[in-house]
Amino acid sequence: MARENLDWDWNRAIHVNREITDEFVATLIPEVLKLKQSGATPITVGIDSGGGSLLATEQLLKVLKTPDQEGRVCTIITIAVNKAYSAAASLLAMGDYAIAMPSAQILYHDVRLGEVYDVTPAKATQAARHLNRENDRIALLIAKSVAKRLAWNSIDLKKGFGETKKKFPDLATIVNELGARDDLQNDIPRFDLAGLICSIFAQTSEVGDRLLRKSLEHLTVWRKLEMAFVTFTEHNKPDTDKQALFRDDNPLATIISQIFKDKPPFTWTTRASLKEDLTILLLLLLRTGFKNTHRGLLT
Repeated sequence: MARENLDWDWNRAIHVNREITDEFVATLIPEVLKLKQSGATPITVGIDSGGGSLLATEQLLKVLKTPDQEGRVCTIITIAVNKAYSAAASLLAMGDYAIAMPSAQILYHDVRLGEVYDVTPAKATQAARHLNRENDRIALLIAKSVAKRLAWNSIDLKKGFGETKKKFPDLATIVNELGARDDLQNDIPRFDLAGLICSIFAQTSEVGDRLLRKSLEHLTVWRKLEMAFVTFTEHNKPDTDKQALFRDDNPLATIISQIFKDKPPFTWTTRASLKEDLTILLLLLLRTGFKNTHRGLLT
């Protein structure tokens, strides 16, 4: 993506300035098609919206990013002019190049359902599963879009990596202890994640700084759980270890078979996919238990 193609142009723009609904997107699609037909230069999307439907937002993005009959794809520049809340924030993040004006307010939150009536425990459980899947799906879409911009940020900020790591040594230590550098070493030999994070930290506001630190805290917890799972797997060998948790003759397997009346009887061999989920759940429960103990909430 060439740098000269990242200038916004309000003469080649659409304006998302109300609730994002199927009906509103339907009025924008003809505008988008006309802009795409008139040339392959960037299309600017001005955003001042309190949000709306994620499905409608995705439909708009698909039309914006679909190649024309000659295979040309327009760069999509999204700009938060005022409000970019909820689905509008996702639209902002999923542009090829995203800009927030100084007056802009951006709000992200978990995926949510509309009004739900006659909620039963079964419906609530089903809804929770659906929301979790949608959260993961949207998070991955946003991450994919953000990754491209982080690559450009890395190139722009690379000269200052050394200086910012000296300025924020505690932050650099946290990032290095994640072990991500080792994981990426084979694919990206000189990728300096600590330098990138510290350089971004130096550019953000106090609110952004707190958000970045909080994100690293969550990432650190997950990374520790991930490493704990690997260690657990290495030591839990049902074929050789009489104490292994996932032996088929473990009393837990017998209890599960009795409760659910599995035919044939429940075995870990036939339910191998459960092992990772149960191990991570166990680690999370232990972490919560230890955390509460230290706070004096667990006797």
